[in-house]
Amino acid sequence: MKNILVKYSIIALLFFVFSLIQAAFLPFFSIMGQFPNLVFILFYLILFFDENEESFFWAVMAGFLLDISLPSFFGISIISLLILYLFKKVLHYFVKDIQGKYFIVYFIVLFSVNFLIYNCLIYIASLIFGFQFTVSLALIVALIYNIAFLLPGFYIYTFLAKPDYLDNQLKLI
Repeated sequence: MKNILVKYSIIALLFFVFSLIQAAFLPFFSIMGQFPNLVFILFYLILFFDENEESFFWAVMAGFLLDISLPSFFGISIISLLILYLFKKVLHYFVKDIQGKYFIVYFIVLFSVNFLIYNCLIYIASLIFGFQFTVSLALIVALIYNIAFLLPGFYIYTFLAKPDYLDNQLKLI
């Protein structure tokens, strides 16, 4: 029980710190107006490696933090991340065999699809509710920029949370 409380506290603190960094610091390092979405990256890492069905809670928390910075009605990011949560559950059920063979490729492709779906859902919401959000070629720049931050996060997460994944690697000694 104590271990779970510490884990939840650390993850919640990471979400909060990442949202502060994302809002205050990263806009100064934008490329074509795009900067990494650290909250979405952390949510996706948790979603991808989730085995205990905890991602629902983290989808709500990440959506809340993303909704704060979104110029629209509150709840659009929460709903979008919950849709991604359900999409991942369905896709994970049908594509179980590929994960072990091409793990990092599967991870990046699934992240890319989820990132594009998330942005498309936000765009659809912007059309319905009338706030400013555009989908353009800059979205590809944002995707590449996010993948550049995602990959170190992937290896840090697998090192800290999934040490058994590293034991499956070929050892020469």
